[in-house]
Amino acid sequence: MGLSIQDLGSLGEFVGAFAVVITLLYLAVQVRQTKTALDANTKAVRAQALSDVTRNSHSELLSVINGEDIASVLLKLLDNDEMDDRERVLADAWLTTMFLSRQSEYFQFKDGLLDERLFVALQHPIFVFAREGMGRQWWEEEGQSTFSEEFVAHVNDRLTGDHETRSWWLKE
Repeated sequence: MGLSIQDLGSLGEFVGAFAVVITLLYLAVQVRQTKTALDANTKAVRAQALSDVTRNSHSELLSVINGEDIASVLLKLLDNDEMDDRERVLADAWLTTMFLSRQSEYFQFKDGLLDERLFVALQHPIFVFAREGMGRQWWEEEGQSTFSEEFVAHVNDRLTGDHETRSWWLKE
């Protein structure tokens, strides 16, 4: 008993359909792997871009701060003491630099590139310098308009929460 042309055609159709299904499954796996690789690459590119922006901004702002007695300015900032124009410029440059770093770390944490414990430790200066006094005034009048809306919401949430604001090196 031989196969008729019609039987051979049906068999060919079945084999062709099976091959199409296998090909589609293979392509689905390849697309998923490519998407995963692209997502990882996008995160890495974003992290590098944030790092570059932060590094460039640091270079510019550190040129203002270098060689200055920034510690006395920071103590005045914390103690809410009067500052002259030069000290206000230094405080602004330092706060901007510090918050640029915190913003970069925030987005790196969100992208899974920073450990939570390290991220929490790195965010501590926000509480020390922007929770009250002149640092808080700077944040409300200047800082919030300088940084991304998402980061501003994060900082505002953290500032209104119950977090330790003093460091061991600050006098009580």
